[in-house]
Amino acid sequence: MKRIAALLLALCLTFTLAACAPQEEETVKGADVLSQVSGLDADAVMLTVDGREVTNQMYLYWLTYTMESLSSSMPSWVDDAGLLKWDEAASEDMTVEELVRQETLNTAKMYMVVENWAEKYGIALTEDETAIIDQDLDSYAQQLGGQEMYEAYLWDQGLTADLNRRLSHTFYLYSKLHDATLEPGSPLYIEDEVLYQYDGVTPDAVLADHILLTKGDDAAANAEAYAAMEQILEMLDQSGDSAPSVFSYIADQVSQDPGRAYNPYGYLVTEDAEFLPEFKEAALALEENAYSGIVETDAGYHIILRRPIRQYVADQYLSELITVAMDNAEVTYGEAYDTLDVRQFQIDYQTYTALHSAVDALTGAQEETDGDGSDTQA
Repeated sequence: MKRIAALLLALCLTFTLAACAPQEEETVKGADVLSQVSGLDADAVMLTVDGREVTNQMYLYWLTYTMESLSSSMPSWVDDAGLLKWDEAASEDMTVEELVRQETLNTAKMYMVVENWAEKYGIALTEDETAIIDQDLDSYAQQLGGQEMYEAYLWDQGLTADLNRRLSHTFYLYSKLHDATLEPGSPLYIEDEVLYQYDGVTPDAVLADHILLTKGDDAAANAEAYAAMEQILEMLDQSGDSAPSVFSYIADQVSQDPGRAYNPYGYLVTEDAEFLPEFKEAALALEENAYSGIVETDAGYHIILRRPIRQYVADQYLSELITVAMDNAEVTYGEAYDTLDVRQFQIDYQTYTALHSAVDALTGAQEETDGDGSDTQA
């Protein structure tokens, strides 16, 4: 249900992988590594989606992500040399190579549809939102050792600072499209006739999120859990109109509900639903966006937030709309799309990364030797 949003997030936040940051070096000039490996002009057009251009650089970045993602998630599709088994059957009617090409194309289409839809529905980032994104990017750059190190790291990923910023913007545009599905009057708003088509969603159902701290083995542990809930309740009371957002943040950090990963917005609750009676009674008594006091059940201590019911289906609803738009998108292809040998590209890219890692290791070893004074001149 959340595949599109998750994929957008994964693709646009590569700069957070500080563990893969490059060793200190001069800012790299010229084409990014993926363009160098492929021999393609980074700025040339690989394909267009409904008139929006996808450059070779963008396509190669998504191609690399797809190959590495499949290699990680499907180890049986990887040979002893670390290369994909391109002729392996990925499904009844598709080989691994065909799947890689299809998934890369789908990613390109997805990003372009999101950007086109943002324009279509008049959704744009505000100056404050843009500033926040830029501040985050600057912060990551500093974590990597400064702007030159940041740009060198992006170069290694097949990105530029401008492209990385664009991908980040697209993710936030998707979030704003998501928000529009919950806004009455928006052309993307989930109307009742659509809402009640989703399984389990009825006019009398409520969407109940909660923060749960489970009970301990003795009275002292229970008292500690209850005191912590009192502190959380105080924080919510002080947060005013931001309470739902603050609630989400706290729940993600401390809630001990094992089902939260699969139900990030909460649970559908009705009179006949099988929930603990105290939880169900408190949830059904709340107004939208209101939260309860501390509710005790056999499971532990809860603070319950009633969310707008449309939030329960918004991810799936928007994903379905975008998927239809992707399926119906008009795609035109550049010459390189059909001539690119993805098998050779993986070999060349793997050769490059192995060489680069070896150079980094030698450089680090040399710096360590120089630093401990063991290699001195007579």
